[in-house]
Amino acid sequence: MILTCNIGKSRLWAGQPFLALARLEAEGTDLALGVRTDKNGWIITPERPSVRLRSSASGDLTVRPEYLSENLPPGVIALETASIPTGAYEVAVQFLEQEIVIPEHVWILDRTTYRGLLTEESREEFAKLPSISTNAELQSVFRDAIGSTWPGFGIRVESTFYSENPVRASAVDSITRTIMETFRYVAVFGVREALGFVAINGIYVEIGFQAKLEYPVPGVVERSLQDRQCSDLYLLNATQDLKDFEIDLSVERQQARIAVRQAWPEFTPKLEPAYQ
Repeated sequence: MILTCNIGKSRLWAGQPFLALARLEAEGTDLALGVRTDKNGWIITPERPSVRLRSSASGDLTVRPEYLSENLPPGVIALETASIPTGAYEVAVQFLEQEIVIPEHVWILDRTTYRGLLTEESREEFAKLPSISTNAELQSVFRDAIGSTWPGFGIRVESTFYSENPVRASAVDSITRTIMETFRYVAVFGVREALGFVAINGIYVEIGFQAKLEYPVPGVVERSLQDRQCSDLYLLNATQDLKDFEIDLSVERQQARIAVRQAWPEFTPKLEPAYQ
């Protein structure tokens, strides 16, 4: 049997649940009583994966976190983070006597630090990439942003570009990756029929993703996405580069739609005045 584990986000603010999906793939192994496989060959069992966090700072501080009490689908891990000391952690997952250590560390930050970090990162994004003038260029930037956030993710993409002026590619890239981070966070509940869309018509812009989920998302996870102080989506305008945008965030039952709409009065990048 082969154990794999995909985490929703590697950087969380204290209070935002840690989400991951652990799966065991059967390889001709005799399965125990009460264990079965789904149509893709993944093992389904009543037993829950267990998680151990080890602090990267102290090395010997091991935390056994509290699990969310809500009913969760097979293999989904959801941990409460408010009581875990802030810092970086190595995450080990054990499932049916198999264990895997996740290669990347998981960071749990206090709310002030988390907000400051995203604000600083947003200052760096808008100096990158050339402008977009065609639909082909728009789709290329959109797909590259998806690929850099979630390599190998298969998604149907729709794009339209109708504008007389060039568009800041850096803004499209930044918005896309931020939405993808949120989309990937809830994707541990299973994604089917995923669609990515980006539309620019005149001065109006809409970028987003929608999908059907295999399992409903717990209320505490949805509430964390709606947090106006720490949600990645709500912090898109941390540096006021993206003003007055609307967020379409609906993760209800087994449907997910995450999108940003905005009117940009001017697409061309602001030029610094020439020295006399």
